[in-house]
Amino acid sequence: MNTNSPEMIISVVIPTCNRPESLARTLKSLAAQLDLPDEVIIVDASTISAEENDYVNKFPTLGIRYIHTQPSVCAQRNLGVQNATGTRIFLCDDDLEFPEDYILKIRTFLKTNSDVNVVSGLWLEKNEKGQWSYDFPIKSIGSLFWKFLFQQGIWCNIEKIKKGFWGKVFFRLVRNFYRKRKNTYSLAGWPLITHFETPFFKTAFYSLGACIINKEWLLASPFDEGLDSNGIGEHYGVALHFPEFPAIHVLMDTPVYHHKTDTNRPPVTEAFIKRVNALQGFMRQNKRFTIVNRIFLVWSLIGNALVNVAKGNTGHLKLLGNLTIMVLRTGKAKRSKINLDPESAYNLWASSYDRQPDNVILYLDDLLFNKMLNASVFESQVVVDIGCGTGRHWEKILAKKPSELIGYDISEEMLAILKKKNTGAVAHLLKGSILNYSKDGSCGRIVSTLAIGHIEKLEEVFTEWNRILKENGEVVITDFHPEALKKGAARTFQNNGKWIAVQSFIHPLDKVKKLAEKMDWKEIGFYESRIDSEVQHFFEKLKIMQHYKDAHHSLVLYGLHFRKR
Repeated sequence: MNTNSPEMIISVVIPTCNRPESLARTLKSLAAQLDLPDEVIIVDASTISAEENDYVNKFPTLGIRYIHTQPSVCAQRNLGVQNATGTRIFLCDDDLEFPEDYILKIRTFLKTNSDVNVVSGLWLEKNEKGQWSYDFPIKSIGSLFWKFLFQQGIWCNIEKIKKGFWGKVFFRLVRNFYRKRKNTYSLAGWPLITHFETPFFKTAFYSLGACIINKEWLLASPFDEGLDSNGIGEHYGVALHFPEFPAIHVLMDTPVYHHKTDTNRPPVTEAFIKRVNALQGFMRQNKRFTIVNRIFLVWSLIGNALVNVAKGNTGHLKLLGNLTIMVLRTGKAKRSKINLDPESAYNLWASSYDRQPDNVILYLDDLLFNKMLNASVFESQVVVDIGCGTGRHWEKILAKKPSELIGYDISEEMLAILKKKNTGAVAHLLKGSILNYSKDGSCGRIVSTLAIGHIEKLEEVFTEWNRILKENGEVVITDFHPEALKKGAARTFQNNGKWIAVQSFIHPLDKVKKLAEKMDWKEIGFYESRIDSEVQHFFEKLKIMQHYKDAHHSLVLYGLHFRKR
């Protein structure tokens, strides 16, 4: 049963990477809901074979949409949110399991509490005894004192701690402190969840991995793509910028089971370092915190180090020194990368796009395209360049004497530069996939370089290309190699001191070839470009030879050449 009302459309967004069994369990749990979501968007960065069709066919009631992209949990979540059609986003980790009434209970709560924007079920994980638990109990009043003294995080009901006579005296003092702080954060910035009221409690920080959230809030407070690919600390940064504080409502009678799949999970010490780095970065970005809070953060790290040294882990003293430098260094934190949709990104990039003499990708693409251009006959053919940009390849194409050269691109700024460089150029702004200015069977050659990675619905686009391509017409494609994208390669550029990453989708080569076969295109050429001695001089000039050594022989680009039967 789907009880959606027009004003509450729920889109599930699931980022995943190499967890097919875990993902299948989560989807099975969603498919069993009494109140089904309107759509499920899987944002997949897996390096293993995708199971897209299996998931779509196995769970037909979920309305699954599949997006392939590079690994970065934060970027994957943002991409899913941006592509969602719902008014509410169900952020869903890929290792969760839900009772059948999970969505129904949350929707009911939202309908009766129309001013609420963030709701989660009660997050459960297995404790050391193998039992599902919603908190991390503190075993003694002494442990509570230590956490209070060093302002460390707490996630448990402190009222349940066993107390002796003197412990009760101390506890009253500590309890007053935590009552005033409520479910927010310690002086060191660590999350505090100490009050678990029924039927629900409010908290500033919680896992957002099973939350249903107002989409507008997530668009206004996206996940920080400057974090590492695991996204450790990601939820804290998003919740910190919500318009309401605290904003997260947790329903005590609505459990969600976190299976905590090991795949992609970094070692404990590495995760701790990344968490500290994320926290100090958020402190620098938000006016709620001052240098005093960062000093308390260092103080909390001292407390953590003392506990580990007492256990014989003396390496934590060196770690403490490194973390202290990181937390107290001067300067403001900056997001290392901003992810933009292709239209917005290329409008920004247009003015500098043709002035990139040290761009190794464009150099390799030129070599690849020249090879493919010489393997075909363009003379007297109508050529359509899709994703033509500034017309980077037009001089070479025109030298082949086509009867006509027509360009399509999504960026007005890129097209303006193309027309300035090529007087009388015929180039059109592309909205969606329809090539409005090209008739059926009117084109002999289609060219698309470094563009199809920006296309989500590739079959829809190929179908439109096939419409305008005449019999025996040819298609020439170059793009980032999916193997490079899976390892984190991205289309990036700098604008006003900020790194911009252009939104991309991963299309496995076998998928591209199968779609081409469906269009009745025969593959007549396949090419791959690697980092090798051909481009070594770029790395030498920029004095980044270690990067060259690390990337040597790695796949970067590919080229596919098809002919319509």
